[in-house]
Amino acid sequence: MKPFHLALRSLLAGASIALISCTEGSLTAPASANTAPALGRASQDDLFGSVAHLSKNLGLLRCTPVASVSASKVIGAEGGVLKVGDNTLTVPAGALSRDVTITGVSPSGNVNRVEFGPEGLRFHKAAKLEMGYANCDLMGILSPKHIAYTTDELRILDLLKTVDDLQSRTLTTELKHFSDYAIAW
Repeated sequence: MKPFHLALRSLLAGASIALISCTEGSLTAPASANTAPALGRASQDDLFGSVAHLSKNLGLLRCTPVASVSASKVIGAEGGVLKVGDNTLTVPAGALSRDVTITGVSPSGNVNRVEFGPEGLRFHKAAKLEMGYANCDLMGILSPKHIAYTTDELRILDLLKTVDDLQSRTLTTELKHFSDYAIAW
Protein backbone atom coordinates (compact mmCIF):
# COMPACT_ATOMS: atom_id res chain seq x y z
CA MET A 1 0.00 0.00 0.00
CA LYS A 2 1.32 3.46 -0.89
CA PRO A 3 2.38 5.69 2.05
CA PHE A 4 -0.24 8.32 1.14
CA HIS A 5 -3.06 5.78 1.25
CA LEU A 6 -1.80 4.37 4.56
CA ALA A 7 -1.64 7.88 6.04
CA LEU A 8 -5.13 8.68 4.73
CA ARG A 9 -6.56 5.50 6.27
CA SER A 10 -4.90 6.32 9.60
CA LEU A 11 -6.29 9.85 9.45
CA LEU A 12 -9.80 8.58 8.76
CA ALA A 13 -9.58 6.01 11.57
CA GLY A 14 -8.50 8.75 13.98
CA ALA A 15 -11.35 10.98 12.82
CA SER A 16 -13.83 8.15 13.43
CA ILE A 17 -12.56 7.73 16.99
CA ALA A 18 -12.77 11.49 17.50
CA LEU A 19 -16.39 11.50 16.41
CA ILE A 20 -17.16 8.81 18.98
CA SER A 21 -15.62 10.99 21.71
CA CYS A 22 -17.54 14.11 20.70
CA THR A 23 -20.89 12.97 21.95
CA GLU A 24 -22.21 14.35 25.21
CA GLY A 25 -22.43 10.77 26.43
CA SER A 26 -18.65 10.24 26.34
CA LEU A 27 -17.70 7.94 29.18
CA THR A 28 -14.58 7.66 31.26
CA ALA A 29 -12.14 5.05 32.41
CA PRO A 30 -12.37 3.50 35.85
CA ALA A 31 -10.53 5.29 38.61
CA SER A 32 -7.47 3.89 40.29
CA ALA A 33 -7.77 3.09 43.97
CA ASN A 34 -6.43 6.43 45.22
CA THR A 35 -8.47 8.89 43.17
CA ALA A 36 -11.23 11.33 43.90
CA PRO A 37 -14.60 10.41 42.44
CA ALA A 38 -15.00 11.12 38.72
CA LEU A 39 -18.17 11.74 36.81
CA GLY A 40 -19.75 9.02 34.66
CA ARG A 41 -17.35 6.13 35.08
CA ALA A 42 -17.74 3.55 32.32
CA SER A 43 -17.70 -0.19 32.42
CA GLN A 44 -14.59 -1.86 31.01
CA ASP A 45 -16.92 -4.02 28.96
CA ASP A 46 -18.43 -1.31 26.79
CA LEU A 47 -16.78 0.12 23.69
CA PHE A 48 -16.70 3.73 24.87
CA GLY A 49 -15.19 2.75 28.21
CA SER A 50 -12.51 0.81 26.35
CA VAL A 51 -11.72 3.85 24.17
CA ALA A 52 -11.47 6.01 27.30
CA HIS A 53 -9.29 3.37 28.98
CA LEU A 54 -7.03 3.43 25.92
CA SER A 55 -6.85 7.23 26.21
CA LYS A 56 -5.76 6.94 29.84
CA ASN A 57 -2.85 4.73 28.77
CA LEU A 58 -1.74 7.10 25.99
CA GLY A 59 -1.09 10.11 28.16
CA LEU A 60 -1.32 13.87 28.06
CA LEU A 61 -1.85 15.78 24.81
CA ARG A 62 1.25 17.62 23.54
CA CYS A 63 0.74 21.31 22.85
CA THR A 64 2.76 24.35 21.83
CA PRO A 65 3.75 26.15 25.04
CA VAL A 66 1.88 29.35 25.86
CA ALA A 67 2.80 31.95 28.48
CA SER A 68 2.10 31.13 32.11
CA VAL A 69 -1.10 32.77 33.36
CA SER A 70 -2.57 33.16 36.83
CA ALA A 71 -5.72 34.75 38.16
CA SER A 72 -7.71 34.95 41.38
CA LYS A 73 -11.18 36.06 42.34
CA VAL A 74 -13.40 36.02 45.40
CA ILE A 75 -16.44 33.87 44.63
CA GLY A 76 -19.27 33.31 47.09
CA ALA A 77 -22.78 31.90 47.35
CA GLU A 78 -23.94 33.90 44.30
CA GLY A 79 -21.39 32.10 42.07
CA GLY A 80 -18.99 33.58 39.56
CA VAL A 81 -16.54 33.04 36.72
CA LEU A 82 -12.74 32.86 36.82
CA LYS A 83 -10.81 33.01 33.53
CA VAL A 84 -7.25 31.63 33.56
CA GLY A 85 -5.78 31.88 30.06
CA ASP A 86 -7.78 29.53 27.80
CA ASN A 87 -9.46 27.95 30.84
CA THR A 88 -12.75 29.11 32.32
CA LEU A 89 -14.13 28.02 35.69
CA THR A 90 -17.84 28.71 36.20
CA VAL A 91 -19.12 28.34 39.76
CA PRO A 92 -22.95 28.28 39.92
CA ALA A 93 -25.00 30.03 42.56
CA GLY A 94 -25.26 27.85 45.67
CA ALA A 95 -22.05 25.91 44.98
CA LEU A 96 -20.29 27.72 47.84
CA SER A 97 -21.79 28.74 51.17
CA ARG A 98 -19.25 31.52 51.89
CA ASP A 99 -16.82 33.80 50.07
CA VAL A 100 -13.66 31.99 48.95
CA THR A 101 -10.62 33.43 47.17
CA ILE A 102 -10.18 31.08 44.24
CA THR A 103 -6.85 31.01 42.42
CA GLY A 104 -5.95 29.45 39.12
CA VAL A 105 -2.55 28.94 37.53
CA SER A 106 -1.94 27.70 34.00
CA PRO A 107 1.84 27.12 33.84
CA SER A 108 3.79 27.35 30.59
CA GLY A 109 4.73 23.98 29.15
CA ASN A 110 3.94 21.46 26.44
CA VAL A 111 0.76 20.29 28.23
CA ASN A 112 -2.38 22.40 28.67
CA ARG A 113 -3.07 22.29 32.39
CA VAL A 114 -4.59 24.33 35.17
CA GLU A 115 -4.09 24.18 38.94
CA PHE A 116 -6.85 25.52 41.19
CA GLY A 117 -6.79 26.50 44.83
CA PRO A 118 -7.48 26.33 47.57
CA GLU A 119 -6.63 22.67 46.98
CA GLY A 120 -9.37 20.29 48.01
CA LEU A 121 -12.16 22.92 47.95
CA ARG A 122 -15.47 21.09 47.53
CA PHE A 123 -18.61 22.45 45.87
CA HIS A 124 -22.22 21.88 46.97
CA LYS A 125 -23.17 21.99 43.26
CA ALA A 126 -20.82 21.02 40.44
CA ALA A 127 -18.72 23.79 38.91
CA LYS A 128 -17.96 23.77 35.18
CA LEU A 129 -14.40 23.75 33.80
CA GLU A 130 -13.76 24.58 30.15
CA MET A 131 -10.22 24.05 28.81
CA GLY A 132 -8.93 25.10 25.39
CA TYR A 133 -6.67 23.05 23.13
CA ALA A 134 -6.31 25.25 20.00
CA ASN A 135 -2.53 25.30 20.54
CA CYS A 136 -2.25 21.49 20.45
CA ASP A 137 -1.00 19.22 17.67
CA LEU A 138 -3.06 17.41 15.03
CA MET A 139 -3.60 14.51 17.43
CA GLY A 140 -5.59 16.97 19.51
CA ILE A 141 -8.07 17.42 16.69
CA LEU A 142 -8.43 13.76 15.71
CA SER A 143 -8.15 11.82 18.95
CA PRO A 144 -10.65 11.35 21.78
CA LYS A 145 -9.75 13.82 24.50
CA HIS A 146 -10.59 14.13 28.17
CA ILE A 147 -9.87 16.45 31.01
CA ALA A 148 -7.69 14.44 33.37
CA TYR A 149 -7.37 14.78 37.13
CA THR A 150 -3.58 14.72 37.69
CA THR A 151 -0.91 14.85 40.35
CA ASP A 152 1.49 17.80 40.63
CA GLU A 153 3.91 15.67 38.59
CA LEU A 154 1.24 15.29 35.82
CA ARG A 155 0.55 11.61 36.46
CA ILE A 156 -3.03 10.86 35.39
CA LEU A 157 -5.18 9.75 38.31
CA ASP A 158 -8.52 9.73 36.51
CA LEU A 159 -10.28 10.83 33.34
CA LEU A 160 -13.38 12.94 33.80
CA LYS A 161 -16.55 12.79 31.74
CA THR A 162 -15.79 15.40 29.08
CA VAL A 163 -17.67 17.08 26.24
CA ASP A 164 -15.48 18.01 23.25
CA ASP A 165 -16.43 20.99 21.08
CA LEU A 166 -14.32 20.48 17.94
CA GLN A 167 -15.35 23.82 16.45
CA SER A 168 -14.18 25.94 19.38
CA ARG A 169 -11.48 23.41 20.36
CA THR A 170 -12.59 23.29 23.97
CA LEU A 171 -13.30 20.51 26.45
CA THR A 172 -15.87 20.90 29.23
CA THR A 173 -16.37 18.88 32.41
CA GLU A 174 -17.96 19.24 35.83
CA LEU A 175 -15.89 19.56 39.01
CA LYS A 176 -16.97 18.74 42.55
CA HIS A 177 -13.58 19.66 44.06
CA PHE A 178 -10.32 21.41 43.23
CA SER A 179 -7.15 19.75 42.14
CA ASP A 180 -4.84 19.82 39.10
CA TYR A 181 -6.31 19.18 35.66
CA ALA A 182 -4.76 18.62 32.21
CA ILE A 183 -5.88 17.58 28.73
CA ALA A 184 -5.30 13.90 27.96
CA TRP A 185 -5.83 11.73 24.88
